[in-house]
Amino acid sequence: MRKNESGAMPILMCEYNKAPLGIQNTRPRFGWQMPEGYMPQSAYRIQVYEEGNGACVWDSGRKTENICSCVEYEGEALKSRTRYQWKLSLELTDGQGFEQSAWFETGIFGQGEWEAAWIQSPEPKHRASVLLIRQFTLDHVPERGRIYISGIGYYEL
Repeated sequence: MRKNESGAMPILMCEYNKAPLGIQNTRPRFGWQMPEGYMPQSAYRIQVYEEGNGACVWDSGRKTENICSCVEYEGEALKSRTRYQWKLSLELTDGQGFEQSAWFETGIFGQGEWEAAWIQSPEPKHRASVLLIRQFTLDHVPERGRIYISGIGYYEL
């Protein structure tokens, strides 16, 4: 990718974050922030790929719009708990252009997909702060993993 004179590169964001984990929006929004020193854009194109198999799940096509935020995903339905790569191709008004990639990971979209039990106080009417601990053991060392935690207040893994 071509950098400006200061060496700064554009910042790519999905759902207003760089490389977000566990997004809940089934139609995430993409955006990018150009550092000072770049010419304005004349066109963009976004492509989204499922990480595991490399399949393209959305190609915006070349858009001659001068927008750089809230570009909504319009591809096939995204899967829960899946990492996606997305590529931004930009054309600038000076005829130059570049490509840059980033990623995002979806969370759990459906309530029926949760596989865990709630950790809660044995006393349902207990109002004092209670330390709740749950231990678990893995049968093998995973290649990669993700733990989804939902907690009101403080939690530690």
